[in-house]
Amino acid sequence: MDSFKKYFALLLIFVLSFFSSFIIKNHTSKITGIEEKWEKPPIVVNCYPFPHSESRIKKSVDYWIKNNFDIAFYEYKPIKSICKKEHVDGMILIKIARYDELGDGVLAFTIRRSRYGKIKSATIYMQFGTFNYPNLLEHELGHALGLFHVEEPGHIMHPEYDLLGKRYY
Repeated sequence: MDSFKKYFALLLIFVLSFFSSFIIKNHTSKITGIEEKWEKPPIVVNCYPFPHSESRIKKSVDYWIKNNFDIAFYEYKPIKSICKKEHVDGMILIKIARYDELGDGVLAFTIRRSRYGKIKSATIYMQFGTFNYPNLLEHELGHALGLFHVEEPGHIMHPEYDLLGKRYY
């Protein structure tokens, strides 16, 4: 019986250390409160195929460049195989969300993949028809660049669209 307790204790230690290392590796910013950053400037890729989207993306990218964020460039007409993937390292994909991916009142959301505080990829999912909403793409690009919500009315990273503004500092 004592050997069973020893093996069980060793197994428990192994499982706990495995899960804690997984959490530290993939959720560093949540543990430390420090915003994640890209190792290299990301490429913004438009997988949202509608007229005038090139100028909309350029405006959103320029907003973050003016606020001292590095973005390599944006791709308006990507290779189709890239847009079929959920995540591509080094890229921020902008896609239309499927009808079942958004909750009530959710206009868009961003999923980031990171390791040890370094963002590897991000995908922005937008509700159909919201692409030209003022400040929405800038807000989601902020998440893709590693920013959290800020509870100040008028701030670009405010969690409620009606209280979203252009201000960033």
